[in-house]
Amino acid sequence: MVYVCSLDINEKGNHEYSVCRTVEELYKLILNENAKEIVIKDDFQELYFTSIGLETLIKETRRLNPRLDIHTYQQKPHLGHKIHEMGDSNAIGLINANEKISHMHHQVSAARRLSKKEQQRADAYKSLLNTLQIKLDKVLPDGEKLESPSIAIKEKAYKRIIYIKEITRVRFMDTFLYYLQEVIRFKRGVSSPLVVIESHYADHKKYLYPYADLYMAGINLELLKGFMVKAMDTPFLIILDRSGLKEPCLKGEVVEVFYTVSDLNDLTLSLPFNKIISYEDSTLYVPHKKGFNALSSKEKIDYYTSMKTMKYFLRLLEVGE
Repeated sequence: MVYVCSLDINEKGNHEYSVCRTVEELYKLILNENAKEIVIKDDFQELYFTSIGLETLIKETRRLNPRLDIHTYQQKPHLGHKIHEMGDSNAIGLINANEKISHMHHQVSAARRLSKKEQQRADAYKSLLNTLQIKLDKVLPDGEKLESPSIAIKEKAYKRIIYIKEITRVRFMDTFLYYLQEVIRFKRGVSSPLVVIESHYADHKKYLYPYADLYMAGINLELLKGFMVKAMDTPFLIILDRSGLKEPCLKGEVVEVFYTVSDLNDLTLSLPFNKIISYEDSTLYVPHKKGFNALSSKEKIDYYTSMKTMKYFLRLLEVGE
């Protein structure tokens, strides 16, 4: 039997294949003798795996069950169903595509808290992962441990660096950073370049960040060092780190690090609430605005400028409210 892992509600399946909706179902299929082929689509991968985690899952599954053909849709798109593209070609459309992924992360986080029974099921599948020897997000394909390379910022090329370290995905973060750049440009008349760091093997995601001045799939220290020195005639720099590594890759007195978590339990560090971006009112928080997409450009900027979290960042940058 062929199974397609997809979150698309329009993906119904037919006599040729069945649809897998959750990672729990996927783990069951890996051990199912009747499963002959598993196809993992983009939306499913984005929600449940980093690129490194998925590579490891596929590698270990093939080793443990050679008869099972497991692959991504891009590796072998022979079933011929349509892949729905995320967003349109403009920057806001692509940001919205990222936000849809963030929303799914939020839904998963909320589902984890539904009941004790569900938590017991989740624990059982964690045990299954250990049995399969899959260490998602912690092991490179060659088995070496993931470490966090870093640069100590000594030269003050920038007056302030805002560093967003993603632990787990939070909704509207891409939109928030986009409007942070716009507000700085409006109030100070200067640009605030954005550096986006994704995980290894994520070159295909570059098109999701047309507003980024530098995109890296994995951390390239030499490239980053050059960017640090150049400074681009602006006092501010923004970094969005989705590399999957534990530590920020920049350190220094001008670097202000903030951590995004969809659930405060995702944090392993003890941090003040003004260093955390989550869904809790006690932390920095980007609320949902109903009907936001219908607002004019000016109304959107006004909305974000009036936001409590935006005002905090502006004070930190000494931009003024």
